[in-house]
Amino acid sequence: MLNTIVLAGYSGHSVAELALVAKSMGALVVDIRLSPRSRMPQWNYASLTQQMPKSYLHCPELGNENYKRGEIRIANPEKGLDFVTHLAQLRPLILLCICKEAEHCHRTTVGEMLQLQGYEVEELAWPHVELSTQVEETA
Repeated sequence: MLNTIVLAGYSGHSVAELALVAKSMGALVVDIRLSPRSRMPQWNYASLTQQMPKSYLHCPELGNENYKRGEIRIANPEKGLDFVTHLAQLRPLILLCICKEAEHCHRTTVGEMLQLQGYEVEELAWPHVELSTQVEETA
């Protein structure tokens, strides 16, 4: 059975929102940025592994080597897709990057590659929830 694969860009959202979505889906969050660094410290590798220790992984092989310029080039699509498709047999996945809009984002390219392998892939519809209440409930 193939589990759900959801694509998500975190720009404009919080790690708490992502953690709630992942928990509600029973999903692993697979960071597909080439490098898990951000100007916003909460989106750096150390912070993400601390906030989601059992549900966050990094897969640089699905990162975009040309993230600063032009045409999308996935670093190592074969290895990255093998990793992700193995995980998708175990749990639903959220493939994470920064881009707010999916239209020109490499996550869409990765999603199309997965669709060619028979996976259903969709863009995350971020919930509009009051986080202060739900964060307390998950603590």
